[in-house]
Amino acid sequence: MQSKILIIEDDHAITHLLDVALTLDYYNVTTAENATQAHFKIQIDKPDVILLDLGLPDKDGLCLISEIRQHTDIPIIVISARQEEQTIIQALDNGANDYMTKPFNVDELRARIRVIERIAKSHQETNIVFTNGLLSIDFGSKSVVINNQEVHLTPNEFSLLELLSNHKGKVLTYEMILKRIYGYVNKTEMPSLRVHMTSLRQKLSQCHEDAKDIIKTHPRIGYQMLQWKEK
Repeated sequence: MQSKILIIEDDHAITHLLDVALTLDYYNVTTAENATQAHFKIQIDKPDVILLDLGLPDKDGLCLISEIRQHTDIPIIVISARQEEQTIIQALDNGANDYMTKPFNVDELRARIRVIERIAKSHQETNIVFTNGLLSIDFGSKSVVINNQEVHLTPNEFSLLELLSNHKGKVLTYEMILKRIYGYVNKTEMPSLRVHMTSLRQKLSQCHEDAKDIIKTHPRIGYQMLQWKEK
């Protein structure tokens, strides 16, 4: 079955370029020129991947990401001319899975789409519940529960927690985490990774104060999930 990709972009030249390139790769491509059309296409077409420009005529793309995340976890790759670090961090924190700046390389975009597809496929094939003390993670439904309270995470926060739990007790380097979460190693993504980790810890500790201690930081090295220890 062909994967479905929704392009949300008001620049017709870029939309045409992406449409032609991805159709040649046997993707089923649909398009939207604004946020209103995007919501309709997401509901009707149920795409597998969304390519999103932030500069839409009727709504800022950062707001649209948050709105999409309220009802679906469809992977989102932002393709934008905005190169400010804070904008990139905000997009990822709002729920985007990846971020590319314009001008972009089509072959690199194809590779990033394939990475997201592999991650999505591995999640679909996984139906295992991980437990660590009062922490419970259902990889199939992507749900996290601590002390019988559901923890609402962004896609990248969940991916980070999932990665650490799959390697419980092992120290994962920053490079390894960047590669697994974003699909590539780029030190410029470190601020974003730290933002996700800070937010993840805060959300876990809101359910139980001991939860903040299950993820240990190894300065200049990486992160490690420890065994839950109640105090």
